[in-house]
Amino acid sequence: MNFSDFYDLHFSLFLSEQIIPPSFIKPLMEMEEILGTNIQIGCKISGSLPITVEWMKDGTKLSGRTKHKLLKDENNVSLEIECLEKADTGTYTCKLSNKAGSCECSVSKQMYLSFFPINYLEPPSFVLVPESQAVVPNTTVRFKSTFKGTSPFTVKWFKDDTELICGPSCFTGLEGLSCFLDLFAVGISHSGTYSCQINNDAGTAKCTTTLLVKGWTSFKYSYQRSSLSMFF
Repeated sequence: MNFSDFYDLHFSLFLSEQIIPPSFIKPLMEMEEILGTNIQIGCKISGSLPITVEWMKDGTKLSGRTKHKLLKDENNVSLEIECLEKADTGTYTCKLSNKAGSCECSVSKQMYLSFFPINYLEPPSFVLVPESQAVVPNTTVRFKSTFKGTSPFTVKWFKDDTELICGPSCFTGLEGLSCFLDLFAVGISHSGTYSCQINNDAGTAKCTTTLLVKGWTSFKYSYQRSSLSMFF
């Protein structure tokens, strides 16, 4: 077969890279932190670059210009909060966005990670310390203090640095945010310095007081009988 005309066929191949929407490989975790410390909350992400990262607290965007630092290292993003205070309590959100999709869809694919509460542990501190007392022997003495902080608490009482154990001569108790030490039928040997120590997961607080048990004062009266001699 003879062809008088030749036709060239041209094919064009267009390759386009698929844009993958962002996602979280390792999401944010709920955490408890101590007031006054610095923390980092972060997550691991994936998706086609560039990915825009935004952090929000209770729906308000964080700029990173004050006490917040916005950090990014490859596929790890984090938010650093300096010197935690109660005002930092809230829900933190990490928002990721990139241009994922075809030209027919111009909106960015977005993914939100919400409901990230931060709870803070407050170290114990005394609101009311036990008052020093001076009593007579055989009296029942109660030392009581009130405090604040994040529960749970453990309370210990000491006399001159020796921990007191509940028994026939003393009893210790914890009632909410107050604690007490009862001393029964005290004697002069109970006089001294008493201290209350409160602990929680954030720290320790300690206060001291004194007890004076007054002894019985005895007096000795002596006299000499003088004799009168009469001489005649």
